Amino acid sequence: MRLTARIALIGCLLLAVHVVPAAAYLAPGEPAPDVALTDLTGKRMRLSSFRGRNLVLVFGATWCPACKAQVDDLLQTQSLLKKKQITVLTIFLDDKPRHIKKYVAGKRFPVPFHAFPDNGQAQKAYRIFVVPRVIIIDPDFKVVYDGMQLSSKDLNEKFAVLPEKAKGIE
Repeated sequence: MRLTARIALIGCLLLAVHVVPAAAYLAPGEPAPDVALTDLTGKRMRLSSFRGRNLVLVFGATWCPACKAQVDDLLQTQSLLKKKQITVLTIFLDDKPRHIKKYVAGKRFPVPFHAFPDNGQAQKAYRIFVVPRVIIIDPDFKVVYDGMQLSSKDLNEKFAVLPEKAKGIE
């Protein structure tokens, strides 16, 4: 009986690990949730203030090795980031601003880049349960892609569908 209960428990946990995150993803074409966040300089911004731009949101944490690898993969897509005029927004969960500042200090993006500590609002609105999480948003503020870590090759494929000239960007 104990063995059966353990197997059932393990089965439920495996199901939860695979089903819950998948159910949390935003569907392509769905409007991106709008939240207000404060950047590392103290400036408060709404995500909707980036409407008209191609966006990539990376949810992560400074202590997370997979999150660090995701940012490195993103940096490897520099030519397409520039060509598609993609703005990069990194949203850090459970990190103090001083840790985030130290982490981003050595990162050089060829496009607009903003780092935000999250107060839980973005995590809730975007249903973030696991990091890293990558969300690509088009200039109409619609979700193009929502999922887990992407290689630089996969990022390039996802970015390829974005318009080359974002609205109102010269």
